[in-house]
Amino acid sequence: MGRPSLDPVVFFKIVIVGYLENICSDRALERMINNRLDLRFFIDYDLNEKVQDHSTICKTRQRIPIEVFNHILLLCVKEGLVDGKFQSIDSIAVYT
Repeated sequence: MGRPSLDPVVFFKIVIVGYLENICSDRALERMINNRLDLRFFIDYDLNEKVQDHSTICKTRQRIPIEVFNHILLLCVKEGLVDGKFQSIDSIAVYT
């Protein structure tokens, strides 16, 4: 009963989209993914698939330790996807 779970790969792709697009609000992130085909393609969602609710994204984010986010972002830095100078995760600033 309740909301379906959020695939961890999709969740981290959503977090990366928020970082790259400089979006700190889960509501704004949900709206942006709903409105942009390129982001839907990136997180592997079809046009008719419902994007996860902002509250599901927020609750998932709260359950994962910040060290996991740092590790994922460091992997992105090593691959050259981001510059690694500053990150903002839902109003929490973390310097890497």
